[in-house]
Amino acid sequence: ATLKRLDEHAYLTLEMLGRVLEDDLGRAVRRSGVKARLQRIGSAFTLFFSPQEVVDMASAKQADTDLYSKFFHGMLDRGVYLAPALYEAGFVSAAHSADDIAGTVQAAAAALAATGAEDVAAGSFGFPEVPH
Repeated sequence: ATLKRLDEHAYLTLEMLGRVLEDDLGRAVRRSGVKARLQRIGSAFTLFFSPQEVVDMASAKQADTDLYSKFFHGMLDRGVYLAPALYEAGFVSAAHSADDIAGTVQAAAAALAATGAEDVAAGSFGFPEVPH
């Protein structure tokens, strides 16, 4: 029954919601100062805590799993359930609305602020200095 409901409109809606999530969550990441990269294709997304682009498994393994764990728990505390492991993807579904995406981004901004504040207080984001 679900596959019959996935017409062109459904896929366009998923792409639009995914794009809004990518744009707004990307903006929240930049504002937070936390070094993270959002990877998205269609309705699938993953946030890697890395100062460098993630293009393959080798670069994905360079991401900070401790920061992801802090972010994951921060999101959980705010009622947003993400994949518990860094290497898993999250998905926007046809059940999500624009309000759901906005709420997710709002929760992420707060979780990123808390994550960033903890790591600034500790004196490091866990990344080597990247030359300019």
